[in-house]
Amino acid sequence: MDRTSTKAAGLLREKFDEADAAAMRAARLYNASAKALDKRSWIYFLAAQLALVACAAGAAYLWLPSFNEVAVCRAELAKPEVRTARPR
Repeated sequence: MDRTSTKAAGLLREKFDEADAAAMRAARLYNASAKALDKRSWIYFLAAQLALVACAAGAAYLWLPSFNEVAVCRAELAKPEVRTARPR
């Protein structure tokens, strides 16, 4: 009886040691995956921000007049004959 219980306790200890090792391995994999996912989500976030900035810069470049165009319009409006010729 004593020998059987000792053998059972030894087998049970082996199974618990194996389970502990498997749990440690799973925890390492989980932490590595979480770290990789965190890095990836930061990359996605920064890429989205860069895309928004690029869209805003492109819109400003296309839709806002250049300084030269503004200067030409101001010079044109400064002429008295142009001002009187334009209907309001």
